[in-house]
Amino acid sequence: MSAIAENPERIFAMFATKDENMMGIYEVTITKNGERRQVILDNKIPCIKGENGRMNPFFSKANGDELWVAILEKAWAKVHGSYERIIDGKAHETLRDLLGAPAEEFSTKSEDVLDSIIDADRRGYIVTVEIGKKDEESKEVSEPEKKGLIQNHTYSLLNIDRIEKDGEALFLIKLRNPWGEVEWNGEWCATSKNWTPELKVRLGLSMLDDGTFWLSFTDFQKYFDRV
Repeated sequence: MSAIAENPERIFAMFATKDENMMGIYEVTITKNGERRQVILDNKIPCIKGENGRMNPFFSKANGDELWVAILEKAWAKVHGSYERIIDGKAHETLRDLLGAPAEEFSTKSEDVLDSIIDADRRGYIVTVEIGKKDEESKEVSEPEKKGLIQNHTYSLLNIDRIEKDGEALFLIKLRNPWGEVEWNGEWCATSKNWTPELKVRLGLSMLDDGTFWLSFTDFQKYFDRV
């Protein structure tokens, strides 16, 4: 949902009911197995009492008072029979079913991955990247975790840009953690000395803890598994 929302019109297009209504009835369009379905549902959302004593959504939470996140997640759960059955899955299959558009998955180690990412970014495609699962038997902090990355997790790829550093071409990739926090702390992180004032302005470097960060294509290939 976070990746789709990079272009809000893609979210709006999924909702036949675009405004809050007193009846609490909503209609969402989802394409499942190639078939467009009109999913009708109410606005009752599973909640749990938080530390502040307020009832908060048990599953996905919006960044503010938006209702669409909980409604869309509930529609997805209804299509699959329960919330339990949507705990895990592959991003490209989910994007395909939510939007009804073709999607593909490939390894970050493939020979043409750089060209594919550049082309997808130019065309305005939705791109996500994933890190594989951590060894469940290992109690040690993994190398990705030391760098501020979360394993068995999906990030949105927001941008790719070519820069010059020490006379050589270098590609930087901008990612976002959909949680809105927890960021990469390796080379080219927000506090890295690699950033010049001019480069900060050109790439719009954010110093906020908002989940967005830049890293080199080399580190991207090292730590991420799938696109």
